[in-house]
Amino acid sequence: MPPDLRALRPDELEGALTLLTLVFGQAPVAEDVEVELAVVDPQRFYGAFQGDRLVGFLGTYAFGGATVELAGMVDPEVRRRG
Repeated sequence: MPPDLRALRPDELEGALTLLTLVFGQAPVAEDVEVELAVVDPQRFYGAFQGDRLVGFLGTYAFGGATVELAGMVDPEVRRRG
């Protein structure tokens, strides 16, 4: 079954940013997530959900008038294999 795609709610951003650190092979650090939450615009992030579980997301960051795209991040536990 394909995941449901929708805009992230502000209360779901922490889960997305935690997933971002896990995708890059790092353990999430609460202080780092707090810093990220202070600079992201929730309207720029979209999530892929399987049921209630966030399994992927994509979005953009705004930096001084420029936009930096963030490629889609997918939870390694649900990625297709083969």
